[in-house]
Amino acid sequence: MAKDTKPEQTIISDTGDVSYVETSKGKHEYLVNKAPRNLRGPANKHDWQGVLRHLIIKVSKEGLPQGNGANAEVGRWMFDWFGESDVYPSETEVKKQVRLIFDELEKVGISDN
Repeated sequence: MAKDTKPEQTIISDTGDVSYVETSKGKHEYLVNKAPRNLRGPANKHDWQGVLRHLIIKVSKEGLPQGNGANAEVGRWMFDWFGESDVYPSETEVKKQVRLIFDELEKVGISDN
């Protein structure tokens, strides 16, 4: 819904980016919403790009964990990195991100976890 509408305006259609409104005097006009659709909603409070950079460096130095427990080890690495800023994502979110990483590695034949 357009943020700039006034009480005397009725929204006829709203695409998210532009609203078409009718004023109480019968005049029609377009209002451009302030924020594009992809900028709405809460900001991502976890630095996933930062933790991925950390993981790349760690894997370069120590190698990728393999076998049973590899996912848990990478998850611990992620929690350790987030702990440095004392802003922890949920365990569910970390597990999801680790699974996505290993799924991509499996697609290119790097991991069999």
